[in-house]
Amino acid sequence: MNQGESMLARRIAAWALVFAVTWGLGNLSDLQAGQIYYYDTQGNLISEEAYRKLIQKMNGAPDTSSSAAEASGGDIPAADQETSDRADQQVESQNEAEEHEEDEAGDARYQAKVSSETLLGTFERDTGKNKDAMVVPAYQYLRFDLGALDQGGLSLHMYGWGRYDLNTSGFYQDNPDGELLYGYLEYNRPDYGLNFKLGRQHVMTGVINNSLDGLGVQSTMTPYLKFSAYGGSPVELSAESGRTGDRIWGGRIAGHRGTDYEVGFSYKSQTSDGEDDQELAGIDLFAQLPLNISFFGFSSYNLDTRGWGQHLYELRFDIGDFGFRPFYQRYQYEDFFSTQDSSVNPFRFLADTGEILSVLGSDVTWYRFNQVDLGAKFNYYDYDLREDGAYYLEANANWHINGFTRLGGQLGRMDGDTTETSYLLTRAFFYWNLPSILSRLAFITGDAMLVNYDEAIYGQDYSLWFSLGGGLNFFEDALKIKLSANWSHDPYLDSDLGGLLKIEYTY
Repeated sequence: MNQGESMLARRIAAWALVFAVTWGLGNLSDLQAGQIYYYDTQGNLISEEAYRKLIQKMNGAPDTSSSAAEASGGDIPAADQETSDRADQQVESQNEAEEHEEDEAGDARYQAKVSSETLLGTFERDTGKNKDAMVVPAYQYLRFDLGALDQGGLSLHMYGWGRYDLNTSGFYQDNPDGELLYGYLEYNRPDYGLNFKLGRQHVMTGVINNSLDGLGVQSTMTPYLKFSAYGGSPVELSAESGRTGDRIWGGRIAGHRGTDYEVGFSYKSQTSDGEDDQELAGIDLFAQLPLNISFFGFSSYNLDTRGWGQHLYELRFDIGDFGFRPFYQRYQYEDFFSTQDSSVNPFRFLADTGEILSVLGSDVTWYRFNQVDLGAKFNYYDYDLREDGAYYLEANANWHINGFTRLGGQLGRMDGDTTETSYLLTRAFFYWNLPSILSRLAFITGDAMLVNYDEAIYGQDYSLWFSLGGGLNFFEDALKIKLSANWSHDPYLDSDLGGLLKIEYTY
């Protein structure tokens, strides 16, 4: 399949998803927005109450319906016996009606949920045809879930997007205009710790962080051992030469004891057009140590270059009102990035530099006050080949006023050996939740950041960035509209003004 055919196939898949969901919604016109719908095995719509009771019945749970005496909280006086008799008759009639409803509904097995997100953005960019062309992309995201969504069983999950440039600027001419992000059948058995996924899915476990078309299996084999395995065709590889020889497979096996510790070993092998593209092995660690100290660790080894690509280790612990998170990170670029032509990572060119970056630092948070978190951060960056180092010190504060409303800021100093790593950073932000002021207005948010460089870069010694946004809710939060605008001015871009309109709808 050539590139044009691949782009056409992706467009067809994305818009087929749009058509399928739209057609399905047309058949759900009698349903209300913002709800989850419950069905029996014959496709009949049933109530949530009937669904819950049938699930309890199938699981062998006892009947929890209360009698009139239980509902009253005690014995019924003799003077109210006539009223009690009538109440008993009503309860019996209600129970008969519920039993009849259960008989008609059959086995309640699955639910359906559809959600939509529409994004409309605008910004200016230089294209091959025009300078400072106005780009007005419209994105449509659709998600569809059907099946056993809250218990074990079979379910279907789909999520995709489509895009159209309303100004036809040509900015996206080399990029796809739609894609199915995931679409898979899932079978889940929580009682056995077993999970199967078949189709397009994203896998993030151990050294595997890929989207693939294939099969994924997870299982808790024993109380002390679990494993996961995946195999199929990688989605992100170039399709210029087709996908016939594209393969990815791997998995992870881990030993654990409750939440005390877990040690995992993972492996990934990826080929493109029948040739080896990447082969990685990794180890990850977690341990809950004495004195409420948590330890996390991860290392990956490149079996092609025979070198360690990355190390990530950190501790988390509290001393009095202070929380500490010291960490260490190390990236060896030639072993971390794949240099194969099929790799789509935009930073893979760093593999040819042979550079090694080490980061040592810690976050500190002071929980002395109920609504205010005061913190500090220290990072040291060390580059092996260019013999460059930089220190970053920061003080920050977060004031949680009420609910989700908060106000905060940070003041940081980067002190390095180059112009780009010598600056003072100042930032202030807020998120104002407004549930009691205007019923429709959900929130207002703002963010501002100023960076002052010690020496001018391309004749400019500062960068400035602003962002302001807000949100509205309708139909009991079934419809959410969010609007934001941002403006920036820095040495690399004289002025950049953009906006984003986001519409979320849950059917």
